[in-house]
Amino acid sequence: MKRRIWRFVDHRIRRHPGTDPTVGARCLKVGCEWEARSGLTLEECDLACLGHCGSTRHDVFERTFTDTAIVECVQ
Repeated sequence: MKRRIWRFVDHRIRRHPGTDPTVGARCLKVGCEWEARSGLTLEECDLACLGHCGSTRHDVFERTFTDTAIVECVQ
């Protein structure tokens, strides 16, 4: 007969040290295909969206955030 031993370990997930999130955006105005390239910092993305809005009056954007995460065992 086999025996099983259950071991529970607390884990947490967080942004990987030494990495920064990247941000991208696209205009949601129907027919507009403008996009801020992915890989920008949040500040760079915001400035790109503000610039697009200033020249077109398009004011609704979808922003995407990407980061690298690490799962750690909490002892």
